[in-house]
Amino acid sequence: KTYLPRLKKRGVKTVKDLLYHIPARYEDWREQGKIEDIKPNEKISLIGKVAKIENKRIFPRRMVLTTASIEDETGKVKAVWYNQPFLVSTIKPGRLISLSGKVKLDKYGVYLQNPAYEIVRSEVRDERLRHTAGLVPVYPETEGITSRYLRFLIKPMLKLANLESEFVPEEILERQKLYDVKTALNEIHFPSSLEKAEEARRRFAFEKLFLLQLRALTERRKVRQQKAVQIKFDQETIKGLVSSLPFELTGAQRLALWEIIKDLEKPYPMNRLLNGDVGSGKTVVAAAAALEAAKAGFRTAVMAPTEVLANQHYQTFSKVLSNFDVKIGLVTSSGTKGGGVLADIVIGTHSLIQESVSFEKLALVVIDEQHRFGVDQRATLLRSSGASEGQALIPHLLSMTATPIPRTLALTVYGDLDISLLNEMPKGRQVIETKLIPPEKRKEAYNFIRSQANEGRQI
Repeated sequence: KTYLPRLKKRGVKTVKDLLYHIPARYEDWREQGKIEDIKPNEKISLIGKVAKIENKRIFPRRMVLTTASIEDETGKVKAVWYNQPFLVSTIKPGRLISLSGKVKLDKYGVYLQNPAYEIVRSEVRDERLRHTAGLVPVYPETEGITSRYLRFLIKPMLKLANLESEFVPEEILERQKLYDVKTALNEIHFPSSLEKAEEARRRFAFEKLFLLQLRALTERRKVRQQKAVQIKFDQETIKGLVSSLPFELTGAQRLALWEIIKDLEKPYPMNRLLNGDVGSGKTVVAAAAALEAAKAGFRTAVMAPTEVLANQHYQTFSKVLSNFDVKIGLVTSSGTKGGGVLADIVIGTHSLIQESVSFEKLALVVIDEQHRFGVDQRATLLRSSGASEGQALIPHLLSMTATPIPRTLALTVYGDLDISLLNEMPKGRQVIETKLIPPEKRKEAYNFIRSQANEGRQI
C-alpha cells in the first residue's frame, strides 16, 4: 500500500507497466575477483563472509557510519556505508554476501565505499543476483522508489515476459534484425552484455515508431472516410493574386500552393502540414488557399498561438488580399476587427474555439504552430463547422510550422499529415539569424533587442 501510489506516480499501474519500465542506464559490476585482487580506485565484485558489522555515530557531522568486515580465503576488507544504520539488521555476521563497489584508499586503509550488496547462498555466482556482479539496471526513479526496489520487483516478474505476445510481424523482425519482445524484455532489464542491451533498446525504439506510424495511418484512413466541401480550382483568381503580389513566389511556394489547391478539390478533408522557416512565405500560401475558399462561397478560420501572431496574420492577409472583395476579421481576447466572426476569413487565437463562436460554411482551418493546440481544441473547432447546417462536412486542415524538423522525421511525427516543404527563401529576403543566448548574457541580449527595435528592425 505504501509503494502503490509511488509507482502510480511513475506511471506504473500493472505488471506490464513494470516490465516496460525501461532502465535509464546500467552499472557495470562484471569485474569479479577475490579480496587479494583489490586495487584502489577500481571497481570490483566479490563474494565473502561477514565477520563483523557495526554502526558508529560521527560527531559533529551527525552521520552514522556502518562498517562491515568481509573475508574470503585470500584476505579481509572493510565495506563502509553512510547513513544506512538499518544494514546491521540485514547483513548479519556469518552470512555470505555479494558486494559490488568502488575501492577507496585513505589513512585508515583500503575499503569498499557504499557498495551494492545482497545475501547469497554459496560462493558460486547465483543467477538470481539482481543488485551485484553483472550489468545492473538503474531505473528512472521517483521519491520513495529506488532502483534497488524496482530490481527486486522486476527480476522475478521477468518469467511473465514469456507470456507477452508479439505484435510486430515476423517478416519485419527478420528484415530489421530485431529481437522478439520476450528476448528484448529480458535483455533490457538484466542484459548479458552491453551490446545485447543496446539491441533490446533498438527493438523498443523501433516499436514506438512502428506504433506511431500505425496510429498515423489509422488517423489518415479516418480522414479519407470523412466528407469535405470540394472547392474547384479558380485559376483566374489565383493568377490574379500571384500577379498582384509585390514579389515573385518561390518555386517551393508555387508547388505548396498547387498541392493545397489539388487537396481542396478532393471530396475528403485536406490534412496538410506546411513546413518552412520564419520568412519563407507560409502566410502568403495560406492566404491564397483562404481566397480560393472565399471565392467559392465558403469561410476560413486561421488560428495563431498568440495575439501578437494573430495580429501579424491579420495585417498580412489584409495586405495580400487588398485587391479582392474579401472580408477579413480578427477575434482575440482584446476585441475584434473587420467584422469579427462574420468575415469570410476569421483570424484569431484560441478565442475562436469558445463555445459561443459558431462557424457557418467553414471549409478551411489554418492552424499556425499546431503543437500549441491540443487535439481536443482542434476537434471542437471542426465540430462547430457543420453544426449550424446539420451536415457532417469536415473542414480542410492546413497546419503551419516553422519548427526546423527534417522531412523524414516530419513524416514520422506527422504521419497523418501530407507534407509541403518551403525550403527556399523569397528573393531579396534578409537572412534570419538564430542564436542561443546563455543566461549570463541575458542583460546584453535585452540591450541588443532594444537597440534593434529602436532602429525599426524586428527581432
